[in-house]
Amino acid sequence: MTLFQAIVTAVVGVFSEIFPVASGAHRSLLEYFFGWDVSNAKLIGATDLGLFLALAFSLRHDMLSHFSSFLQVILYRKKPMAMDERMPIFVLVAIVLPVVAFFFFRRLPVLPAENPYLFAGLLGLSGIPMAFLDGYTKKNKSIYDWNALDAALVGLGSAALAVPEIGRTAGAFTFSALRNYSREGAGKFILYVATPIAGISAWYHLRGPGSVLSVSEFPSLYYYSVVVVSTLAGVVAINVFLNQLKTVSLTRYAIYRALLAAAVLGFHFYRHSSGG
Repeated sequence: MTLFQAIVTAVVGVFSEIFPVASGAHRSLLEYFFGWDVSNAKLIGATDLGLFLALAFSLRHDMLSHFSSFLQVILYRKKPMAMDERMPIFVLVAIVLPVVAFFFFRRLPVLPAENPYLFAGLLGLSGIPMAFLDGYTKKNKSIYDWNALDAALVGLGSAALAVPEIGRTAGAFTFSALRNYSREGAGKFILYVATPIAGISAWYHLRGPGSVLSVSEFPSLYYYSVVVVSTLAGVVAINVFLNQLKTVSLTRYAIYRALLAAAVLGFHFYRHSSGG
């Protein structure tokens, strides 16, 4: 892998993790279309570390407000009433299932070169419920309406990270729409949940059990370059993501997923017909 390939993979990974388009599927597509080896655990870990830093930086004001309010609840032993006081509890509730899914239920990605029909089906069809619910539910709940049940359901949706071709963000948006949350109200909460998950994934691939899977060389220059680029790309992606939620429906991302799925099948038929 070259430095250019590592940087492009990191940027694609960050944007496809923030937006509901399945980051795991995009890594598989880079390998499928261009023949790049993107499975290096250190590359994935460095990308997730950069994403974690970008999330922490972009959401720092909200996180500090939530944390300080929750800390006062603990110190003064009072019942959490305001949303700032309760939000950390809801985030903790929401990360339980995706963390369990990450460690115990994740499966290897479906490789489009080996099973293009299953890959395309999972990628393309999994966006339909998200788009349908976004278009036909009330969307009358905001960031101030979160509760433990809704947080748990979004956590259940986020557990879709166990299936790389579906992705965490698409699953989370599907369940938040099911619970009538506006895109803006759901989007920021989904980013709150993404922050510890990105940190856990970075640890897993860099220092944890996943680090032993790094069989190919990944020089220090590559590592630090990917972390820096991922952080910068993440800050841009988060800003674009939050701004687009106000005007762009989730149907656009479902269409994008369907077009990618069609491209996979078209590429498969082309290679098959040309004897490749």
